[in-house]
Amino acid sequence: MRSYLSSPTRQHGQGLSEYLIVLTAGVILLTVPWNGQAAPIIQLARALQGLYAHYSYTLSLP
Repeated sequence: MRSYLSSPTRQHGQGLSEYLIVLTAGVILLTVPWNGQAAPIIQLARALQGLYAHYSYTLSLP
């Protein structure tokens, strides 16, 4: 016989709370500036913007 504490209905929301904790930590790590530099998400956006500018320039060459 199963006990009330180990029933599957008791454990329904634990996965969501773990997911939210990991997601929140990831968002904080990506949006907080470190060591006086821009936030990592800003650095990534600038790098992608620069790569696209170089790519589009190369495509425009004859």
